[in-house]
Amino acid sequence: MPTIIPMIILNNLLPAVLLLTVTTNLSFAQAEDVDRFVSLAGKITIKRDSDAWLKISVPFEVVSHPDLAALEGRKPSSREELFNPKFIDDLEIRLYLCFRNDFARKFTRTDKSDPANFQYYSSALKCMILEQGSKYSAHFLFPAAIAERDEFGGSYPEILGYAVEFSRKGTILEASEAIKFDSYRQEEVLEKFKSEAFSKSSQNDGILIPAHKIDQSFLRDLGPVYLDY
Repeated sequence: MPTIIPMIILNNLLPAVLLLTVTTNLSFAQAEDVDRFVSLAGKITIKRDSDAWLKISVPFEVVSHPDLAALEGRKPSSREELFNPKFIDDLEIRLYLCFRNDFARKFTRTDKSDPANFQYYSSALKCMILEQGSKYSAHFLFPAAIAERDEFGGSYPEILGYAVEFSRKGTILEASEAIKFDSYRQEEVLEKFKSEAFSKSSQNDGILIPAHKIDQSFLRDLGPVYLDY
């Protein structure tokens, strides 16, 4: 004899099933977009570039043109929609960094995990044009004297955490491994870290800078950028 499910249960169950289906589909769609347009091409590194500066490098690859996805397989229908898919313009790269102030930590005798000792910095640049399928490196500079003053790790400063954000025309282009914080891997912890970096890095505005503002030879690994960005 077939099981009869009361209508009241069906009425309560169907919205939940629909919500689960929509949420699952959205998750798959979001997962498919990760690394679809831009991806990291290696680890974010920090090293001393000179007596004055530490260099932070963000290697990345242009995978495909975002506007191809918008066309959904059809050809451009107007001159305004026309573009060369081999090149992408106006890619913005924003870098957030977090260091631990060990000088303050030692003075206050606080634990290494105390967020009061975390210092956040951010900077951004905007590329004029990049070629699809090519790898690049965006370089940023941080004052070596500040790292020494606040004891970020002596001659070899350690980045406690970072977040890299790629965007174009207001749309975020998701990349995997774009957020790192200490040894944590939980997504909720990493997202919380990025939120903290976003809100608190403005306290140190202008300290972390795009490297080409000091020396345009740093653009040899990147190409032309908007100098007034």
